[in-house]
This record gives sequence, structure tokens and C-alpha cells, in this order.
Amino acid sequence: MGEKGTFELFTQYSKNIQDPSKGIVYPMTGGKTNTDESHNVPAFLHGMWWMNGNPAAEDVASFGQSVWVSKEEGGCDDAPDMDDNGGCSGSLSIECFNSRNWSWEDSFLGRQMYAGAISTSMTLHFYFNVDHDYAQIVPSGAVTLFDKSTSIIRVPVFLLHFDMTLDPDSNGNVWHRNSYISGMSPFSFTYYLQRIVDGEGNHAEYWDDYLEGTKKTVLITKRIASF
Repeated sequence: MGEKGTFELFTQYSKNIQDPSKGIVYPMTGGKTNTDESHNVPAFLHGMWWMNGNPAAEDVASFGQSVWVSKEEGGCDDAPDMDDNGGCSGSLSIECFNSRNWSWEDSFLGRQMYAGAISTSMTLHFYFNVDHDYAQIVPSGAVTLFDKSTSIIRVPVFLLHFDMTLDPDSNGNVWHRNSYISGMSPFSFTYYLQRIVDGEGNHAEYWDDYLEGTKKTVLITKRIASF
């Protein structure tokens, strides 16, 4: 185990992913997370989301420690062009590397994905349209140049395009998560963000599918200072 303030990777049983002491932190109704911290995340993103079909070795994502910034507050100032989807209404980000925001598959590939996330401070920036049924996602990471200075680089949309579209027949519980790489039209794929825990802390529609579709254990990063 590392020193306080550092990040460490821990193993957690998939069935205990919502454990408030060691599982994923997620936003709930009433403006509190499952760890009793305040949040301002919109209700349509409450709970926890399983990345079903993700070709990367990643399992669960949460907006529990994200901060919603409206357009009026500057949340769309650096948004990509979203005019075709009704324009930007606001944004929030997930620091994938940060404590208890994200889980990875308990495998060699999962550990490699974690290593990449922690070494680059991998962050995903979500920009939502007015109807909250579409989001454009811009990844960023820290890059050290010439072993001297570290800069945060946002990946241009024309090179790597991530977005997600709400399934209109899912009652708000499924997003189609699309990925495209410029110049490689065959290299595109879609997986599904499916709500496995709702804003009340209850197991949602896709909980059983999640348990059947993942390994018995997952990997979660945690900051040592919290234990």
C-alpha cells in the first residue's frame, strides 16, 4: 500500500460495487451521493452505469464526483460544435483516474488500462444538448513534453469522436456510446451505458445483466488518504 495522498488499485466484488465505504461513489436524489457528499448532478445521470460491450477493459462509470456547469456558468465555453443536436446546455467531467469514479476489469488488460489512466490523469468531458438526449465527449490527458513540463491535451474531435445518444425506448436507462477514429472508418464501435443502480440506491433494470456479464471482481482506484 502506498503513502497517504497516492492512488492505489483495489479489488472489489462486483456485487458490492455500490458499497459506500469501498465501492463506486454515485449521485442520488436529494443532492447527496451514496457517501453522503453534496452534488449537483442532474437526475438523468444519477446512479451507476455499466459499460456493456465496451471493447476496452472497463466496467462501471459514475458521475458521483462530477460538477454540473450550465451554459450560463460557462459550461459550454469550450464545447465542440453541437448545433446539429440542438446546442449545448451544460457540461460535466469524469476524472477516470480519480478515487472511486470508475472501475476496470479484473485482468491484465484492466490493470494496463488503469496504468494508462493514472499516468495521464485521463478525464472525459461530457457536453449535453438542451434535450439531454445527446452528449459529445472530449477526452483529455496530461502529457509531459521533453521531460520538462506537463500539459493537459484535449483530443481534437476530428481525430477521435466520442458521443452518446439516449435510447428513446429505455426510460432513460440506456445510452448508445459511439466511438469513431478519423481516417479509419471501419474502426468504429458502439457499446451501451446501462443504468445498474438508480438515484434511490436500488438495483435498476440492468443489474442482473451486469452481474452475469462481468467477472466476479472488478478493480477500483482509491486515494489512500481516505482509508
